[in-house]
Amino acid sequence: NARAQPACAPLAPPAGATIEVTPAQADNLRGIVAGAATGTTILLQDGVYPMDGGDAVSRLDFSTPGVTLRSLSGDRDAVVLDGNYLTDELISISASNVVIADLTIREAYDHPIHVSGNGSPITGTLLHNLRVVDPGQQAIKINPVGQGWADSGTIECSSIELSDAGHGQVDVGDQGQ
Repeated sequence: NARAQPACAPLAPPAGATIEVTPAQADNLRGIVAGAATGTTILLQDGVYPMDGGDAVSRLDFSTPGVTLRSLSGDRDAVVLDGNYLTDELISISASNVVIADLTIREAYDHPIHVSGNGSPITGTLLHNLRVVDPGQQAIKINPVGQGWADSGTIECSSIELSDAGHGQVDVGDQGQ
């Protein structure tokens, strides 16, 4: 059951280079993200993008600053990144000024979104109009790595949901034992 989207202004149209991706290209999405240059917006057409490769390599790794991933339609319920609890993280951000917008991100084994400095500080992460559903651990994890940290980021117009089915997938680790 999707809840009503929060009232918020849509992002401005992309100003730089764009790459349009279809659900049929889901297997190529990791390479498209890895190869995107600063200033590029990756636009996902409506549909489900299976991200269940089963290992850390399956995540979308944003290591280039100034890259945006968002739905083409602007409807966060119409574009779904689905980890099927087989991918540890769906989105990993280790660069400044990365924007993730207008998507549903569901069923990561661990963290649907992980933001970390990965050795050097990053700033300006924008997570806009996202629906994060049934995370296995933290829905949005933000932590330092070595001398790196994340600062001055924004999470807006988004929801985090745990369904009845998702309760059974939550990794509580040593908590409560």
